[in-house]
Formats: sequence, C-alpha cells, structure tokens
Amino acid sequence: MLMTESTCSLCPLRGRPVPGYSEQPDPELIIIGEAPGREEKEQGRPFVGPAGKLLRGLLAEAGWDPARVHFTNRVWCFPERDFLDSAIITCPKHYLMPELASLSRVRVVVTVGKVSSSLFFPGLTMKQMEGKARVCRTSFDKDVRIYLATYHPAHVLRGNRSARERILATLIRARGLLSWFS
Repeated sequence: MLMTESTCSLCPLRGRPVPGYSEQPDPELIIIGEAPGREEKEQGRPFVGPAGKLLRGLLAEAGWDPARVHFTNRVWCFPERDFLDSAIITCPKHYLMPELASLSRVRVVVTVGKVSSSLFFPGLTMKQMEGKARVCRTSFDKDVRIYLATYHPAHVLRGNRSARERILATLIRARGLLSWFS
C-alpha cells in the first residue's frame, strides 16, 4: 500500500483515502473505478459495495479470477460532489499514477465509468470510449499497456440491462488481449 496517512490533505475532500488492493501479490488485471462509495469508505477497500459485487461476478463470468485483479479508483477519497473536480485533477498524480507504476507487470487495465476512463481517453464521451482499447505507454508505464473503457457496474444496478452485457464483453475482450503479452 502506498498510502500510510489516515487522512489526505491534497484537496478539499480531506477524507480517509481508500487505496487500491489485490488479494494476490501478482495480479493479472487492473480495474480502475471512479471513487469510493459509502461502503468502500467504511471498509477501506474499493469495489466492496453492490457495484463491486456485481463486477466480481462479471469478472468470474468472463474467466478472470477476482483474487488476481487489482481494484483501485481514480479518486481515493469518498467524494462530496461539489469537490469532485479538484479531486479528479489532484488524486491521480499523487496516488493512482504511483500505484500503477508499482504494478508495472500488469499489462491490461479496464477503466469503468466516465471519470476513470476520461483519464486515458481524454476528450471523448463515455459512449465514444466504451469498448475501445488504447495501446500506449504513459509517463508512468515502464512498458506498453492496453487500456479498455467500459461502463460502471452501477449503471446495471440503476436498471440499464444492456450495460451488463457491454461490461461483460469488455472483460472477455480484456482476457483475450492478455495473449498479446505471452
């Protein structure tokens, strides 16, 4: 874990950061979400609420072992909506980018939701980003990675049934892209 502080003072959120985590020491995939929800804030781990449970089920359905997935967020503190813009700018530079650099062996990254996806697919709408893959080497990547964008599982929980199939298709595609690095 990169973060040792109990509270963050980088932006007006000033919350307790929720760092990324993996159950296994050598993850195969990174999932980047938007920001922690209430349950994530309480438990101190990303993707443990209803959307996270749905996502873990979709990962398993797509052939991934959720224990071999590293879960994180673009923003590490539970956001109050009026401060989210400053956190979107500040948080990645101080937390997410160093975290991704420490996971340099992971070659496939799936971003879920517009907030996280726009970091790697700037200037595009979610509809334009969804299902797209970007092969790149960013300033913090030691080697090339593939970034894929998809909808956040919360869309499914809000009644968007087609989002479930789109998320699943992206996770299946991500699984297939691992062979590029074998």
